[in-house]
Amino acid sequence: MAVLSPAGQDRLFFFGIGFTTVAVVGLMRHLLTKYRDLAVEPPVENKPQYITQEVEDSLKLSTLDKLLDSPNFCIQETAAIIICERALHDKSTIDTLLWFITQPDHDTRERGVRTLTMMMNPSKFENDTLRDYLADLVTQLLSVSSMSPPRTPLS
Repeated sequence: MAVLSPAGQDRLFFFGIGFTTVAVVGLMRHLLTKYRDLAVEPPVENKPQYITQEVEDSLKLSTLDKLLDSPNFCIQETAAIIICERALHDKSTIDTLLWFITQPDHDTRERGVRTLTMMMNPSKFENDTLRDYLADLVTQLLSVSSMSPPRTPLS
């Protein structure tokens, strides 16, 4: 039995080819599965569709003033709301508006009253007048940081 018969050699040859084929197919399946799992991107967390408080606080008044000129109405409305909320929570701005309201000049007093009314309810005004009063409000907010109005008694 030193030498295998030709039929035994053929069986051994076909067994080797079959075993190699199964091993190659298994290896390729394993490699393709690993590649597929690495290529899958995990689902991305949805970004919020609203402005967070940190973003709102980080916006400068000059940026908000530029956002008021945006052609997108939603951006204008959001910027107007942010400006009005900042003005409502700023004591010096309220003092400035009250000072304007107490002035004897009718136009100055009217602008102060309209600006204060617009701060309370910005959706009540039309777009044209809203832009003018918001521009005045931004100017007031910018000027309040640099100087304060003359102090007069309100009574």
